[in-house]
Amino acid sequence: MTSKPKKKTWFYRGYFGFVKHRIYEFRDYVIEIESKFSRDMKAIEKRYDEEIRRNGSEAELPPDLIDYYVDEIYTVDKIFLRTFRYSAVVALYALIESSMNSLCTTVRKMKDLSVELKDLRGDGIERARLYLTKVCGVQLPCEGHAWAEIQKLNNIRNCIVHAEGNVDDVSSPTKLKNIVRNTKGISLENERYLLIDNKYLDMAITCVEDFLQELHEKSFPNT
Repeated sequence: MTSKPKKKTWFYRGYFGFVKHRIYEFRDYVIEIESKFSRDMKAIEKRYDEEIRRNGSEAELPPDLIDYYVDEIYTVDKIFLRTFRYSAVVALYALIESSMNSLCTTVRKMKDLSVELKDLRGDGIERARLYLTKVCGVQLPCEGHAWAEIQKLNNIRNCIVHAEGNVDDVSSPTKLKNIVRNTKGISLENERYLLIDNKYLDMAITCVEDFLQELHEKSFPNT
């Protein structure tokens, strides 16, 4: 006796395929911009080395020329790159939130539920989590590594959005500093300002992909 084909397989593949494609596009975007800044830094270093060769040694360089290259490196590394990584963290969190909110709407329609996401108090991924678990009966993957990292991402994102990366200006600076100390790819400048490394972005994107995939699998159990 042949078993019946699983239901919704085509729907799940198409639906999560769209989400997965958005994640791939975001990862490619991060890689491209990181590569661009890396090329910029190497170009500056190359020009500086050429100046040294022309002048005989670094000690022979005019002070104002040294200041010029220091300013260039500072602009790329401390302003452009930091701003990009801050914005990437915010955009990645927005991707999680919009994906979860969209999933809430889809599952509600599939199950013909009267309660909508907007009927619940709160906002963000916590409201979506509550809606999926309490209203839709979805068992979220909230005990694993990916969800723990997403909660850290939430705290980091809030610090960037509400305090421009200054951990001393958030409501729970001690908690955030503990997150920084225990998270690879994140550090503090002058014990106050968040520094995001590209390794953290890569890890966070992977965690988002893993979490959303498992979440969608649990939301469509017949796939």
